[in-house]
Amino acid sequence: MVLSNRARVSLMLLVLVVVPFVGVNAQKRTARKVDPDENNASIMFPAKGHLDVTNGTIEAVFSLAYSFGDQFSTAGSGRRLFSLLSTHNYAGERYDAANPGKAGPGLHFNIYLGQWQSRDHISVTSSLFERPRKNHPPDRWISASLHRLDKEPAVKAGEWHSMAVTWYLTNDTHIATFYLDGKRVGRGTAPHRVGFSAQSMADNDVLAFGFPGQMYGSLQSVRISGRARSDAEIAAADKAGLSKDGDTLLYFDGASVMKMKVGNASQLDTKKSKRDLRVPPQGMVFGKLKRDTGRNKAPAVKFREILP
Repeated sequence: MVLSNRARVSLMLLVLVVVPFVGVNAQKRTARKVDPDENNASIMFPAKGHLDVTNGTIEAVFSLAYSFGDQFSTAGSGRRLFSLLSTHNYAGERYDAANPGKAGPGLHFNIYLGQWQSRDHISVTSSLFERPRKNHPPDRWISASLHRLDKEPAVKAGEWHSMAVTWYLTNDTHIATFYLDGKRVGRGTAPHRVGFSAQSMADNDVLAFGFPGQMYGSLQSVRISGRARSDAEIAAADKAGLSKDGDTLLYFDGASVMKMKVGNASQLDTKKSKRDLRVPPQGMVFGKLKRDTGRNKAPAVKFREILP
């Protein structure tokens, strides 16, 4: 069928009118109201008695929502992607050694997976570290690179792995050792910060596992110990799984997290004032977590699934 010029023009005008209308309605059908609490959560415990920042170990069985080697526009900067542990004041504000701000000069201690200049790293940062730099603020971190872009990623999205970090202080030097799947992947040191007043956690400080916008993946279990465990112990725990023993300061797993009291992630909003999280001894979840299935079909909890 051959259309006249007038008919072709009419058809084009009809398409221009209908296509935007269809597109808008398609967006309406697929759009979903975003719940700020959904998969954007933090598991919190009272810090007292659960963390020794001068001598200890943290181990976790985890799964990431991304793969090592994925790029997140960090060529000239860094980004936290799996915030395993961080310290906070009673109001939930995270301590920051570089910029105390209104959180105050409390004891900053963080362990996380992240990306720095397009490479994946595992890092521990602390107010107690102080590596001087000329014409710059001192470094307060120890880290190890986990992935090279020219190699197959050691961790892929959805896979279950174990990680561990040990730390101890000797002769005014902090030593941190990093492990992935039971194997040592790096070690670093940092001089002790002389004269820093906060040498331990305050009675009303809290520990956070996961943090809104910085936790892309799932947790099956976490164990914090009051001493630096050996290479052999880390390897054995990778095979047998984590469990509580005489050196354990804190242990939790997916099953226990799903039984915790739940609050809103908005309670962690730093713009709010005069708030007290009042975290019970058995821990509390702020935000919403999904159920997940970990190694050997063990219960696990899922934080954020998709990177924005």
